[in-house]
Amino acid sequence: MYTVTVKVDGNGTVTTVNGDNEVTTQKDSEGKVTVKKNADNKFTITATPKTGCRLVKFEKTAGGETETEEFEENDASYETSVEIEGDTTFTAKFEENRYNIVFKKTGGDGTCEVTMKIKNKQRPWEEKSYNTEGTYPVSHEDQISFSIKPSVDCNFDEIKISGNKSEDIKLECKQGSIDVYEYTKDVDTLNDYWKDNTITFDVNFSKIVPISKDSSNPFEMKDYYSIEFTSGSETVDPVRTISVADGKTIYVLPKDTLVTLKPDGTNYDWVKCIESDNYRPEIYNTEDNIIDNTKGNMELDKIYLYSQASGTKCTIDCKMEFVIDKEKPELVTNLPAAVAVENGINCYNKDVTLSVEAADQVAGKCSGIKSVKYWIIRNGIKKEEDTLYIYEEEATVLETFSGSIKVDA
Repeated sequence: MYTVTVKVDGNGTVTTVNGDNEVTTQKDSEGKVTVKKNADNKFTITATPKTGCRLVKFEKTAGGETETEEFEENDASYETSVEIEGDTTFTAKFEENRYNIVFKKTGGDGTCEVTMKIKNKQRPWEEKSYNTEGTYPVSHEDQISFSIKPSVDCNFDEIKISGNKSEDIKLECKQGSIDVYEYTKDVDTLNDYWKDNTITFDVNFSKIVPISKDSSNPFEMKDYYSIEFTSGSETVDPVRTISVADGKTIYVLPKDTLVTLKPDGTNYDWVKCIESDNYRPEIYNTEDNIIDNTKGNMELDKIYLYSQASGTKCTIDCKMEFVIDKEKPELVTNLPAAVAVENGINCYNKDVTLSVEAADQVAGKCSGIKSVKYWIIRNGIKKEEDTLYIYEEEATVLETFSGSIKVDA
């Protein structure tokens, strides 16, 4: 008598057929069949993987020698016919199908964030996360997910899936979020896509072409944004406007001014502003208080606008600086000695020259001196008024003033 032993390692079955005798050995088990010498010793052996698995190796051991065949194809069965001439052992080894996901990013720049996660649906705690492009193995039981966040000056366009067939996936923004996209796919639904056991997921971005600010009215580009200057409930105007060599414009604002940036509300409903090389705030807002007395001066380099409804984004190159004056200039007057003082009033019997000195409190950081004026009042009645200095548009900012007032006797 000869003994035929069948061993199954992994998730599959091996069926032996000898005449009318058919025996199937299930996964991770061992079966035996006996054959009489000189009887019909021809066997047909079929190794069949479970769905989502593949036959990795099939071995025949007889007479102290082992013959091995190895396999690469997913979900493929194997059949062979042999004649038994002595005790023989057949061993079939099965594993989960082997797939590769190629993860790519195209366009945009390095600040576009894409995270790919691979999670086994039967063992969800076995989750792996990848942030860099590459080739990653997956199994039939896995689930693939992408979290996509473009940088402020890029648009997310689509995920291109390519393999045996191709598909472009357009996504809507994640509900309740700003400019975040998510996509999930089960590996076992991708059977039509595999090519050489590989599928490519290419996340595509495109750069946004910046728009220049409207030089005639940089505070209101009606299809994009508006900038408001307020103090309390009142609208205020800049004290002065200063143009500098690199195309930047400085707007000097009165003390206690609040500067507010708002999207137009129709084409765009969220806004983010960028200081010089610095993100602030970290997320988009429905509007943004750019500066006030607590935040100080600000150089505004770009304005980013976003429509939650359409996913449309826009970049405005603005190059504006806002300077809020926090203190009034200090005023010092020097009077000559009086002949007499009556009821706190200095009295003179000749012409009097009064020197006037004024200085901005923080040189280079405040609005400069706008004007120096004086009034002469006689017997409670204003008799004379004059201006010693007034700022002219585009003039050099005056931070100190020195002058005098002559009062005739």
